[in-house]
Amino acid sequence: HKTQAETRVLKKEEIRDYIQSYWVSEDFDPNDLKSTYISQPFTLFSPRSTFVEKLLEDRFRKHITKTNSTDLISNDNKEFSIPAQYLDLLEFEIFHVRDPLDLTSSKLWERFGQWAGFEKTKKFRHHCRRLWKKTKHAYELHIESLKNPMELYDTPNVFLRHPNDKLFIADETTKKVAGDVLLDGYKYVSKPWCFKNAIGETMIDFFDLDLNNYLIIKIARVVDQYYKHNLSEPSHRSNQFIKDLIEHFGCFTDNNNLPYITSNTASTHSQEHRKCVQDLIRGLQPLSDAVNDYLNNAYPALYTKMEKLNLGPNAPKSFGVFPTISINFNSICQFHRDLKDHRNTLCIVCPLGMFEGGHLAFPELKLAVMAKQGQAIAFRSHLLVHGNLPIITGSRHSVVFYIHDTVIKQKRKFSSLFDGDLVAPEILDNTHSIEDGVKKHDKKLQKYSPPKLAPRNSSKLKNHRRSHLGKGIYHWREVSILYCISTLCLLR
Repeated sequence: HKTQAETRVLKKEEIRDYIQSYWVSEDFDPNDLKSTYISQPFTLFSPRSTFVEKLLEDRFRKHITKTNSTDLISNDNKEFSIPAQYLDLLEFEIFHVRDPLDLTSSKLWERFGQWAGFEKTKKFRHHCRRLWKKTKHAYELHIESLKNPMELYDTPNVFLRHPNDKLFIADETTKKVAGDVLLDGYKYVSKPWCFKNAIGETMIDFFDLDLNNYLIIKIARVVDQYYKHNLSEPSHRSNQFIKDLIEHFGCFTDNNNLPYITSNTASTHSQEHRKCVQDLIRGLQPLSDAVNDYLNNAYPALYTKMEKLNLGPNAPKSFGVFPTISINFNSICQFHRDLKDHRNTLCIVCPLGMFEGGHLAFPELKLAVMAKQGQAIAFRSHLLVHGNLPIITGSRHSVVFYIHDTVIKQKRKFSSLFDGDLVAPEILDNTHSIEDGVKKHDKKLQKYSPPKLAPRNSSKLKNHRRSHLGKGIYHWREVSILYCISTLCLLR
């Protein structure tokens, strides 16, 4: 096992050899998110939302193939959405299948095709019509099979929103929750349910874990004991615990050339605390097994690819197919998106403890999921704005399983290892990426400037998990304990 600091002292030759010999990954595809649980009750997103989602995904893949860069989604301001004039074109000529407005629409379609990264722009309109026909047909088939009261629940067109709008939604919802303002118009979901796009790919999956009550209580007790131990032992608290009441266990890659175990896993701040971490991870194994079993049964294609992921001896996976988990200790987060998470995987949140409130809410969809311990919520954390409603009574911990985009080595540049070269194909030939087989072009995709929004000061908005809510929503008794302990330490 190696920490980030330990990987950075290795020589270039050692790093290259590790990447080529030990690091194995295969990129994830949206089709991997289709659940095999046919009998599971579910609600569909609108076909228009799905159409836009697929068009943007296709453009993103073409951009990566042409430029070997993910700059389009590297941060909120550079992420893309379909310009307004092209949305009007889709509305008039694709969704409503009318005759073209005038002869100039053909030229507009060509510009639209160029924006979307298509080489043969004259066939782009035909491509859109086929995609819409396929999407609508899949949606109609699903609707016929639905026999539940939520089948006509109006799910907004999430993918039509500009990223700055998402920031604004996250910020406004956070302020409302922090100010105890009721969220109007929300649908509250209290029983297992799945929300899918129009072609059947999961967006949110609320499910029961296959665990008996004894194991559930035992797992919750393990996490709670670790939490209270940290409160009572100041030297055992990590910086993340002190600042945000959160810790990360398992492996990270981030911008590091090599995978590494997290500082919380290695307990770099306190060697005496290492046994506490080991006991915690051991106590979480039944929960990890239950999450992995569900993923294997419901999403076998996704599970198979995650199982193939191998980050090498530096960073062994301790949680089944998941390289990383985070634990929120009796705290909730403000509304945000997890932009580091892979867009085609599921983040799985498992609440623990006896509590009221703390719903996981999705403001873009006007949904709030009321999950208790023994249940879990899997969702597209990269795409959907999400956050918690306040805890009314009790204590709520949550264990979060996820996978970062940077674990896919084919999407990494490794420029520092190859004297400024953008790609290093010789070390990536033992695995596959979803961009494999797509014809490469010399011409780079033009940069896209998003259309202007309604007047909003979005430049000051940030996509943070902790800010407005932060410690203000922690249970007041726990904050008092932390304050008293800190005061005693200062007096000593």
